Amino acid sequence: MVFENSLRKTLVFGALFTSLLVWPLYAQDDVVMRAMQDELARSIEKLQLEELEKPYFISYRVRDTKSAGASGTLGSLLSSEERKARQLVVEVRVGDYTLDNTNFLSLSMGRSGLARMFGGRISLPVEDDYKEIRRHIWLATDAAYKMALEDLSKKRAALQNKTRTDEVPDFSKEQPTEIIDRRQSAGIDLAAAEELVRDISVLFKEMPHIFTSKVEFEVTNFHTQYVNSEGTSFERNRSYTSFTVRAGTQAEDGMPLEDFIALFGRSRHDLPEKQELVNRVREMGRRLATLRKAPLVDLYNGPVLFEGQAAAELFAQGFAPRLLAIRRPITDDPRYQRFAEQAQNPFQDRLGARVLPRFLHVIDDPTLTEYEDHALVGGYGIDDDGVAAGETRVVQRGILKTLLSTRSPVPGVMQSTGNRRGSGPFPSNLIVRSTRELNGGELKQELLTLMQDW
Repeated sequence: MVFENSLRKTLVFGALFTSLLVWPLYAQDDVVMRAMQDELARSIEKLQLEELEKPYFISYRVRDTKSAGASGTLGSLLSSEERKARQLVVEVRVGDYTLDNTNFLSLSMGRSGLARMFGGRISLPVEDDYKEIRRHIWLATDAAYKMALEDLSKKRAALQNKTRTDEVPDFSKEQPTEIIDRRQSAGIDLAAAEELVRDISVLFKEMPHIFTSKVEFEVTNFHTQYVNSEGTSFERNRSYTSFTVRAGTQAEDGMPLEDFIALFGRSRHDLPEKQELVNRVREMGRRLATLRKAPLVDLYNGPVLFEGQAAAELFAQGFAPRLLAIRRPITDDPRYQRFAEQAQNPFQDRLGARVLPRFLHVIDDPTLTEYEDHALVGGYGIDDDGVAAGETRVVQRGILKTLLSTRSPVPGVMQSTGNRRGSGPFPSNLIVRSTRELNGGELKQELLTLMQDW
């Protein structure tokens, strides 16, 4: 996430399907893609239970994860391991684009109820065994189809007792796309990770006032492949590197005190050099030492100025979740009713209204990989629905123009903005721009003025 103003002060937050499906972009020896394509063709043609409805949409998403990391304290390793996993997400829709089995909550402990609890996610063999991978896909598709039939029947029954005030479809129609996004994977060097963790964590031996400490370094590479029955397919590589330091102590009156450093990038090259990491850890130690002796502040009620990472976190946690197009689910269980009512984004009814001061603009842009020499980890070329990524102007001059959405429409936002990440909408690289010219000193003076008037 990025904040900027006109003085260049920046803070980094970070339905076209035929029986002859062909994906010419992929190598013929790609076992996983071939298994997904073959099972998708078979399911679309033959998947039907007795005289019940056939699926109108099926998608498969397989994500391979390779990671390595180490953690340590006081110069000794706590853990060091390499991991490899492969996960399949199956989506089966029964009905049509207007009304299908999705966006529905029901408590069921039958066979499909257990499938619902796992959200269509299963683990696949990490070895490229075509027959075994396809068998797992077939079993997952069968369970998802039966769950979809049950949910659609219950949903239709629930709607008979409800008055629908809108005619928003359950699924948006999007242009089929074929994309290969092969960004360079991050190198995984477990020995180097161990050395870094030891060298940084040993610094806390110089700080007897720190009672607990932990240093962690991890590199993860994701390789995702996707196909659906509309003709969309994609292959995407993403890498993620994290370095975190946590430390804790106690004030003289016994109050627990904690601090942390969290750095993220696409690879180790995006993170600071070792000497800068050393400097940051020592500065954190000095900060905690000062806090241990600091007096308690009297109860304060008044304006607060957030700067640096705190400003980013305030926006990310307090405002950004309101920019997501989250649809209120339908339920047939009174125990879910309150949850369903609270699930909808309160900003959904604020489209076209002012939600921020006039001098602020908010843009979501997953196509960015860097911003003013800072590496951004939130970028991607295509989202998990297979919708091509692009810039979305969410707030202009303080006015809410749209919400970040998936292929599940909400009133006022009928098409996807390409923000499906995981199970729902999520921001990518969120940029906050200000046209009001105030530097750091002017902001502090404004704070003091507000405090005098409070």
